[in-house]
Amino acid sequence: MQESSGPAVNRVNMKLSMTRLHGIAGQSVGAPLPALDDPRVREAAKTSDKVRVLVEREEQRLLQLEEFETGARHDGYARVAGVDEVGRGPLAGPLVAAAVVFESQPWIPLLNDSKKLSAEEREAVHVLICSRASAWAVGIVDVVELNCLNLHVASLEAMRRALNGLSSVPDHVLVDGCHVIPLIGCSQRALVRGDGRSLSIAAASIVAKVTRDRYMDEMDALWPGYGFAQHKGYGTPDHLRALRELGPTSIHRRRFRPVAQLQHVTSEDPSCHSGGGVSSSFSDRSDGGGVSSIPSEAVSGNSSDIGPRRPSRTTLSR
Repeated sequence: MQESSGPAVNRVNMKLSMTRLHGIAGQSVGAPLPALDDPRVREAAKTSDKVRVLVEREEQRLLQLEEFETGARHDGYARVAGVDEVGRGPLAGPLVAAAVVFESQPWIPLLNDSKKLSAEEREAVHVLICSRASAWAVGIVDVVELNCLNLHVASLEAMRRALNGLSSVPDHVLVDGCHVIPLIGCSQRALVRGDGRSLSIAAASIVAKVTRDRYMDEMDALWPGYGFAQHKGYGTPDHLRALRELGPTSIHRRRFRPVAQLQHVTSEDPSCHSGGGVSSSFSDRSDGGGVSSIPSEAVSGNSSDIGPRRPSRTTLSR
């Protein structure tokens, strides 16, 4: 595995120590050791052994998580991408997908299905994914399009956009779910619950989740009172209460029943006749940055990017 170094890696290692090792090791990693003649020195040595064992277990877990990527490389596929989406169920906000390519095995502690990590852990791991991946990209289906498409089609379209946003075409794609993605022109394998079985799909799930959550945090400032920063657009009791009291916003999905019932809209949105969606892209290699205009964008990055660039808009055909 790659040697870990730098402040970003230290952040994740600290989270690994504080959240997973605290209480097992008996003290925080990095705390000053007692004097050599102190009886606690022996306990400190035991603590060090326990930390080492747990780090070795984490390395082994990551090796097992890369089983499908390793198998694909043995079959001759050099560039293996994992792709996943987030945001099928919320009442508000876009559906976001991400694609991630690792050309060598990364050392990223805690890398796992995004649902198994806290928000703080996801943010820390996201930093390492974007800096250690050879390429990553995000594809978005915005609310206007979600008012017209069914969720299955929208999910596949978001993943297709993410793959198309990569700096180069992958040789093989691991797709979370039961279905492969149409019109991408390369080998694919669908993995049910792939975000817990594949390292690159897990990475994609984190990139997609962090990107969408950041956007919903921005929407919380734009639309105060709805609690978007807390529920991220999902239909929690607080969100439903705000919908009844304040009414739907422009980022609410008009075809979803709780919203449609309030607006008395039909299942067919008039905006569906207005034409295709819009896509744009920019690169960001360090930590993904803030994304303030996420709807209908494809956000991408790779290890050769110099820095952020302004979005350039192009129309996606349907």
